[in-house]
Amino acid sequence: MNKGGIIAINKPSGWICTHILNELEKILRNSYLYDQLVDISQEQVYKRHRKSRDLKFKKIKLGHGGTLDPLASGILVIGIGKSTKRLKEFLNCTKEYEATALFGYSTDTYDSNGKILKRMPWSHLTQDKVEKALENFRGNILQKPPMYSALHMRGKRLYEYSREGIELPEEIKYRPVVVDSFNIIKWTHDHNWKEPCDDDDNNIDISSNILQEQEAMDNKDEKCNLSKSTDEIKISDNLFNDIDSKEEKSSNTILSTKKKAPAVKFRIVASSGTYIRSLIHDLAISLDSAAHIVELIRCRQGKYILNQNTIDWSKFQNGDWENDFIKAISSKDD
Repeated sequence: MNKGGIIAINKPSGWICTHILNELEKILRNSYLYDQLVDISQEQVYKRHRKSRDLKFKKIKLGHGGTLDPLASGILVIGIGKSTKRLKEFLNCTKEYEATALFGYSTDTYDSNGKILKRMPWSHLTQDKVEKALENFRGNILQKPPMYSALHMRGKRLYEYSREGIELPEEIKYRPVVVDSFNIIKWTHDHNWKEPCDDDDNNIDISSNILQEQEAMDNKDEKCNLSKSTDEIKISDNLFNDIDSKEEKSSNTILSTKKKAPAVKFRIVASSGTYIRSLIHDLAISLDSAAHIVELIRCRQGKYILNQNTIDWSKFQNGDWENDFIKAISSKDD
C-alpha cells in the first residue's frame, strides 16, 4: 500500500463530504490496516499493540478530489496518506453527471434542499423546445456560480453573505467552463417528485452544510485550467443579458392543470468547476420558466466509473469493505 492510495466511493445522498472523510478515518483507524496507512515507527507499532488504550493514534490523512453537494450522490474520489498529493489529478478532469430537474419552481440553492423563490409557467415547455435550448449550453460557455457556493468574494465565501443576510459587494461574475455533452435522457410528467417547501422550518440549513465543505481542495476545483480562451465562448452576451433580465421579473403564477410539471433527466459531461445546479437554473430561465435539481448523481470522474471501480459507502457502514478496499488501493494505477 506504500502508506496510502486512492479509492472512489459511492457517496449516498444526504451526506456531507467532510462527514464521509471523518467517518472513514475512524473506520480505518480501528482496522488492522491502520499500520499500513500511516507513517509510524516499529516502536510505535509495538506500543500501540501493547498499550492500545493509552496510545493516541496518529490520524490517517484523508482528502477528496472534488466535493459533492449534500443532495448529490455518486463518485467521491478519496486520497489516503501520501496519495493526497495526487488529488489534483482529479480536480482537473472531466466529470459525468445524471441530473433530474423539476420544472416550474426555482429555489435559493438551485436544488430541492432550498426554499422556493419563484413559481413559473411550464405548460409551454416541450421536449423539442428544451432540446433546442440545450444547444446554447454546450461547448465553451460562460456560467454564473450559484449564491450558495464556496467561491470567495472580497474575503468571504458567497454562501456566508447569504447566511449572514449581507448584500453582495458586487455582482457574481460569469466564468468560462466547458460542457462537452448536455442531453435529455428522460422526459416525464409521471413522477413522485414534490415541489420544494415555502416554510423555512421545513428546509435543511443548507448554508451550514456548505460551511463544512470549505476544504482546500474546493478552491483548487474552482480554479480549473481551461485550454481555450474566453474569446471562444459560444454563448452570446445577449443570451446572458436576457437571462439576467428574466430573473429580475417576479412571477407567482400558479398553473391550474391536472398534469404535473415535467421532471427531466439530463446526462451532462463537463469540466471541473462547472456547477450543474447553475446549468439547470440558467437553462430554465432561457425557456421563460424555472427549475431546480431534485436528484444529482456523479457517474464518472477521470478513470472512475460508478458501480465499476467504486466502493459503496454502505460496505464501510456494514463492515464489509476490507477486500474491496485492499483491491482498490493496491491497483497498479495507484
